[in-house]
Amino acid sequence: MSNKNRESEKRELNVPKIVGNISAVITLLSLALLLINQFVFRIFGIMWLNEGIRDNVFIAAIVFFVGVVYVKLDAILKIVSGNEREMQGIIDVRAAHDSIDFAYLLQHNKHIKLLTLSGTKTGTLGDKSVIDSLNDKNRKSEIKILLGNPFSQAIITRYECDEPDSFETGLLGLERRLKTLHTLLNELPEYARNKIEIRVFDNYPVVTVVQADDDMYSSAYAYKMRGADCPIVHAKTNSNYGAFLCNHFDGVFKDSISLREWYERYAKPSKGVKENE
Repeated sequence: MSNKNRESEKRELNVPKIVGNISAVITLLSLALLLINQFVFRIFGIMWLNEGIRDNVFIAAIVFFVGVVYVKLDAILKIVSGNEREMQGIIDVRAAHDSIDFAYLLQHNKHIKLLTLSGTKTGTLGDKSVIDSLNDKNRKSEIKILLGNPFSQAIITRYECDEPDSFETGLLGLERRLKTLHTLLNELPEYARNKIEIRVFDNYPVVTVVQADDDMYSSAYAYKMRGADCPIVHAKTNSNYGAFLCNHFDGVFKDSISLREWYERYAKPSKGVKENE
């Protein structure tokens, strides 16, 4: 998650707290005024707040007290809802634009898995910093990546029927990406190649999955929507939902073929893949 998004979330979380604190202060001040007025009247026989002001202060106290109760109740409901999600294995649901930093995953995780249709965010596995991390002899991370086969009828159907008009990759783009990744793998030293495995699947894509050690991130392939349009669900691998995602990944992995095998079958100029504009 980016720092900008974290700051935005913190501001969103602080607004109800600030409103609740302000309401509580106004409520206490209103009650204090009424009590002081009553105290002065009993001791000195002076009613320094006239009837109209007293009524307004009393109404303000009630209104802001209701505001305090509402904010506190809303906070309690959010805690209860969060606990329910955690019991189901869901830690949080993040905004669609909250991307996963692949370079960060390489540096801080030992086991990384990625299942996605086109790998738009990975491209050639990222920028120079990612390539440097892959070449690092001290790298601990082991990587498994699953990408869609542009020659599969299921993937062709996705692009022809279910992808939005503004999709980023297209069938030819996906084909070029797989070929680029094949070249990249061949250019890596053997010790680096042994820690990364890229495979290609034929099945219809239903969910994108990113695993970083014990953390799972997923988003659905919604109809006529790009991956960047779908919220990201964060779960733990040892939860029910996390286990479901792991099983899904393993099933797709089992029925996929290696990138090298895909390259040997489809590296020649394609005839069946149509370019999408």
